[in-house]
Amino acid sequence: MKDDINTHEEVRARRTKRFAEMLLQVTNDLAKTKSLDEALETLVNITTSSIGAERGTIFLNDKSTGELYSRVAQGNFRREIRILNTKGVAGWVFTKNEGVIIHDAYKDERFNKRSTCVPDSAPKAFSAPPCALYLAKKSA
Repeated sequence: MKDDINTHEEVRARRTKRFAEMLLQVTNDLAKTKSLDEALETLVNITTSSIGAERGTIFLNDKSTGELYSRVAQGNFRREIRILNTKGVAGWVFTKNEGVIIHDAYKDERFNKRSTCVPDSAPKAFSAPPCALYLAKKSA
């Protein structure tokens, strides 16, 4: 029983160490960026490589149009994607402020099959975590 506890503690300690190292790497990489676009691209690159994803996209909310638009996208085919901020998986995550893991995109009613203009380019499975970015202007 004591060996099980030690093994569990060792696994937890290794996981905590890996997480701390990754957090330090993210902080260092983001500190080197010079623009919001560069920071977002760095964040997508770090995230996709750390979870082994093929590609990643960051959607931002355009309050004036009520749309989510892709600011950073990876992959062979890049174009801006705009969807209503209440539609699709991204809209669901945005409105609920809740992440989701989808194992079969085409079987999930939230998945917008028309959001991909290249046939068979949609992922079969993906995760969509919520992300909040708050920007503030200095008072004049």
